Amino acid sequence: MFRNRKIRKQRSRFYRSIIGSNNLCFDIGANIGTRTALFLELGARVIAVEPNPACVARLDKNYRLQKNVTIIDGAVSDVSGTAQLLGSQKFSEMSTISTAFRDTIIAAGFASVEDYKPVSLTVKTLTLEKLIEQYGRPDF
Repeated sequence: MFRNRKIRKQRSRFYRSIIGSNNLCFDIGANIGTRTALFLELGARVIAVEPNPACVARLDKNYRLQKNVTIIDGAVSDVSGTAQLLGSQKFSEMSTISTAFRDTIIAAGFASVEDYKPVSLTVKTLTLEKLIEQYGRPDF
């Protein structure tokens, strides 16, 4: 999943220092599952939460047969309910339900206003507390 082997190796070394076998990891904003893959290689159980339908489809394709992965179609928020997904057409990893995050990304020059085309997509939201209640307290 990582295109750059050096980055993959560095991230693997980093996560290996904090994630052990059978640890529970929440991959919030899992995108296409790059970190999910690393967590699985370390023997972790993964709860992958992702609101972008295209990314959820990719996660499902890549991990549906993995017994240690649960894919949640939704976004983590401070309240359970629904929210508008602010989709980045150019960068799926920068799609968000947070206008503050989107504005920070644009202000920092990582994306432009044009990259955030209006997307009329309502996504389910759930709280971190709800995830913990359902799956347990994560190790990471």
